[in-house]
Amino acid sequence: IAEEIKSERLLLIGDPSPWLVYSGYGQKPEGIIKGFEKQDIEKLIELSRSADVKDEEVSAVRSRAQIEGPSPEDFRTSLKIEKAIRKMLEERGMKFFAIKCFDILDPLKGTACLALSRLNDEGYVAACEGDIAAALTMLLLSKASGLPSFMGNVSKIEGKTLLLAHCTSPTKILSSFKYMSHFESGLGVGIAGKMKEGEKVTIARIDTNKKLLRAGSGKVIGEPFRRDLCRTQVKVELEDPSVIVKRPIGNHYALTLGDHLKLLESFAYVEGYRFEKI
Repeated sequence: IAEEIKSERLLLIGDPSPWLVYSGYGQKPEGIIKGFEKQDIEKLIELSRSADVKDEEVSAVRSRAQIEGPSPEDFRTSLKIEKAIRKMLEERGMKFFAIKCFDILDPLKGTACLALSRLNDEGYVAACEGDIAAALTMLLLSKASGLPSFMGNVSKIEGKTLLLAHCTSPTKILSSFKYMSHFESGLGVGIAGKMKEGEKVTIARIDTNKKLLRAGSGKVIGEPFRRDLCRTQVKVELEDPSVIVKRPIGNHYALTLGDHLKLLESFAYVEGYRFEKI
């Protein structure tokens, strides 16, 4: 896995979001991967506007799940954004990227949530908000598990439980989902997904500055849907998640199905990283 990851290049579409105090250019991906390329967000906007999406493509995506809010035109815009991202990646022969998604809200009146969900389902590794460290963690978890990974905000820690939430998730790791708008903007098409209660999961976060890999394994527990959070909400019971806020290394954590702690600990050893169990 370490050798495979070393050959990867990250495409950064736009810059890291300015509110990411510990996830931007200060994180040095070259130590883990080959490096990264940069693409201005304006190019994505231009390609999205010129993309062609047929009615049958919109219908095929809409038919997959219940819809609460988004219009057919919202789906069309989301699929245009997806086609633009695909074109940029295909031109470079890359399948690994992070996008500063909030910069497309105003010019396109849409979001990248659906595009990221679909691309992650297909074997791409797609991260939100231009978060370099979260993207690297998603890549590692996907390689370790052979499954897509979910990137979420740390929304609440209470006792032994951690609540992660974001408006996109690969559907392959969900037990069910429906389409809703993006939480913060009310625009576009978001994924409101659920994971099976009792499912074993691994969460992780990598810090290339401190050479630290933090990870924990726990089980999904039930939680009523909250409308004051991002749409996909996953509550996980862990041994002691308090370290996440006591010694923070970024707000986004990645999650995938299964227990991969031994493999992640081995990866940390090979790379000269310190492994910290949650």
